[in-house]
Amino acid sequence: DTAAPVITCPPDLTFECDDKQTDWGWPTAVDNCDGPVEITLVDQDTLTEGCAKIITRDFSAKDRCDLESRCQQRIVISDTTDPVCIVPNDTTIFICAPGQQVCLPVSWTDNCDHSVTCEVVDGAGTIANGQWCFTPTGPGPVTAYVRCTDACGNYCNSDFTVTFELNRAPECHLPNDTVIYQCDPAPIVLYGWVGDL
Repeated sequence: DTAAPVITCPPDLTFECDDKQTDWGWPTAVDNCDGPVEITLVDQDTLTEGCAKIITRDFSAKDRCDLESRCQQRIVISDTTDPVCIVPNDTTIFICAPGQQVCLPVSWTDNCDHSVTCEVVDGAGTIANGQWCFTPTGPGPVTAYVRCTDACGNYCNSDFTVTFELNRAPECHLPNDTVIYQCDPAPIVLYGWVGDL
């Protein structure tokens, strides 16, 4: 027997980092003398290229005469999925006076749990520590255009509008001036109400 067995590796694989695929396959081998063939995983290396994790698996097939052949399988685990921006709904906020800072939460989700950074790319306010903050100078609407970018450069865009209104003083509504005649002393109840915006 002078011919090494013929080994066939499982196919190369590429999948997303949130795909919990654990069955990467196993080689097959045939030998010209139909004897037993021992297949072993002789080496497995992992390296990172950009945001991709690349795993190489080297296999060996040996027959009973110690004739050997090898093959290699390549597995690429990547992140090509954009994060999801989570921003406030459009809303109206009453402020007591111009110059009062307002903060609203901004967050994200990402399929690979990479560090994600959110920023205002256009419009009003800034984002820090998961909060969008803005100090209005008067009433009116402002719009923030937000981008959240993960460690692999994938990103999402979203926007929201906040309309600021100055809080007015409450309005008191009292009964009109009136004359009430009583034959005998008795409690009198007159109703008014207060409105506030």
